Amino acid sequence: MFDITNSEIDQEIGLKYYATPKDLSIVDARIRESFDDFVIQEVLRGGIILPKENMDNFMAPLRGEGEYLRIILKKKGVDTLHVIGKLSKEMRIPISDVQFLGLKDSRGIAIQSISMRYKRGVYVDEIDKKCGKIKILRWYKAYAPLSSHELWGNKFTVTIKVEKREDATSLITRMAQIQKILSLSSIFSYFGYQRFGTEQPFNHIIGKNILNRNYDKALQNMFKKGNYDIFNENKENEGEVLR
Repeated sequence: MFDITNSEIDQEIGLKYYATPKDLSIVDARIRESFDDFVIQEVLRGGIILPKENMDNFMAPLRGEGEYLRIILKKKGVDTLHVIGKLSKEMRIPISDVQFLGLKDSRGIAIQSISMRYKRGVYVDEIDKKCGKIKILRWYKAYAPLSSHELWGNKFTVTIKVEKREDATSLITRMAQIQKILSLSSIFSYFGYQRFGTEQPFNHIIGKNILNRNYDKALQNMFKKGNYDIFNENKENEGEVLR
């Protein structure tokens, strides 16, 4: 029997069960104290992992004198859409002309690739100096833009910190137990908060109302206020709109 979460918001969006027992909870450890504690690297077709820094031995896919520009960048503490917007502005191209392989978490470091049509007169190395939290690791011309089938997955490196050596020993023991449990069973494939919205995490309920043609209920749920700290009090005119 799986343990049920006590979190109201998790239950609201269907994240009801833990894959591991509560007695294996790691309560004295800390994660994500800094951006460096959470690193994401894209894994491209063929198992190619985008390097964190040194690009000397990186085999660039589809490299050639084509009409597209591919950029491998490293972002820190900023989300992917902000990066795309910044590059779009600096390179004077529409955001719709930029291709990327998924959104990466802002609360960490991410190494990812983007592409766009090559534009003469744009100096990528100069743009690198203007974009603050973005570092361009490499850029090259290519025959084709990025395509979703090029992404095989993402590699995550998560740093877990403890205060005392004995805590570290306990942590390692528990992690080994957790690994054994998961190897013999499975992990629930839940959708995360970002799929539901952080202010009103019940878009799935609104969607169900619409599919069932219950439009009044859908509208009511659109303006429903939550009881969680992450909600904003931005529905002051709720009654007026519903009326």
